[in-house]
Amino acid sequence: MPEEQQPQSPVKPKTTTLITSEDLEVSDVSNIFFSMLADVKLFYNYNYQEGTQSA
Repeated sequence: MPEEQQPQSPVKPKTTTLITSEDLEVSDVSNIFFSMLADVKLFYNYNYQEGTQSA
C-alpha cells in the first residue's frame, strides 16, 4: 500500500517543528497564514486543494 504524501508547505521554517515570524516574513505567505488561522473554511480549502499547486 503506498504511503500517503504530506502536503508541501509554502513556509520553509529553519526549525521543522516551529514556524517563527521571521519564517513567515521570508515566505511571503504571512497574509494567507493568518487568514487561515482566522477562517477554518479557508484553511480547509487551501490545505486540501488537489492538483492546483504548481511545482
